[in-house]
Amino acid sequence: MTGKKDKNKSKPGLSKKDAALWKAMTADVRLMPGRNYEENEEDNFHAQEEKIIERVGVEFRETQKQPKGRGVDKRTAQKLERGKMVIEGTLDLHGMNQQEARTALARFIKSSYERGRRCVLVITGKGNQDKPGVLKARVPEWLNEAPLEELVLKTAQAKQHDGGLGAIYVLLRRSRS
Repeated sequence: MTGKKDKNKSKPGLSKKDAALWKAMTADVRLMPGRNYEENEEDNFHAQEEKIIERVGVEFRETQKQPKGRGVDKRTAQKLERGKMVIEGTLDLHGMNQQEARTALARFIKSSYERGRRCVLVITGKGNQDKPGVLKARVPEWLNEAPLEELVLKTAQAKQHDGGLGAIYVLLRRSRS
């Protein structure tokens, strides 16, 4: 492709489907009086984006409470985040309610720790457009609470080949037994 521009990439913007979704989601958003929106177009976009996130109830990955990586060296943290660690166990929470999922998660993490596993994958599912995944939001919270917080060093969003937005890598402490 030397010298030629890709026609699909030359026009930035939303697809028709995304534009329709955006229009529906921002239908009740009103401009604040007294503000110059032409100068602050970037700020206006982010304010609308935040409003949509509140309405839908979806959290960005950065805002989810996740273990901070205490006691994890930079190289190990990067390997986890890049999906380069060997996954030694997998838990699939599809089809479970919150109570069942929380119990299964606690058993799985404790069992994995006792077996000396270092990196495991927890599949939460993504939910769907109409209803974001409850387990996707709750699992990072549960991993941050006692007694699991003592066993978990760090979590990271799984790469696409391991489940993408519907899965989480969990780095466990080394077992001392």
